[in-house]
Amino acid sequence: MKIRQGYVYKQDSQWYARFDYKNPGMPTKKTVRRKANPNTKSSDKNLLKTLLEEYSPQNYIQAKTLREYAEAYAKRYLIAPKYVQGKKVAGQRAWKNQRSFLKPLIKYFGKMNLTAIGYHNLENYRLHRLNVKTSKGNQRGLTSVHRELSLLRRMLNVAVRDQLLRKNPFELGETLIKTSEERKTSKDYKL
Repeated sequence: MKIRQGYVYKQDSQWYARFDYKNPGMPTKKTVRRKANPNTKSSDKNLLKTLLEEYSPQNYIQAKTLREYAEAYAKRYLIAPKYVQGKKVAGQRAWKNQRSFLKPLIKYFGKMNLTAIGYHNLENYRLHRLNVKTSKGNQRGLTSVHRELSLLRRMLNVAVRDQLLRKNPFELGETLIKTSEERKTSKDYKL
């Protein structure tokens, strides 16, 4: 793959950073162009360096099945938080919880092709998880199912951004994650 270099330029007294890229599986190349803020050449060079790192091929996730995608996603996003001068710059504070929510998603969707996941699959997953008892034999809470679905929605949003999917299947129907329902007692839900 060709090394991305990009360039900076000034147009109408505004500095810009620009480069073209094409990842495997993309039909055409994409152009990334951003304004420098503050409007100086040195800040524009820093912006270009940041953009090249963000769009580097190492950050691009390639996967066919949800299992492959979930493993790559976990390595990239579900990591311990990293702090610089007291501010979180990478990772997640609840990364261990997120990884535990990932396990049932892999078990249910693991062999399924990423592009084959549709809205009806998400509905079926939600019902399936609500019918499966917990390890202690209790009724599974709606909140935990919603957390799993929230993680899946985020993963599919990243897949859309990486152009592995055209559209997130969560956007193709009614909302499946209703936090207002979480406050109701389990007596209201008889399956």
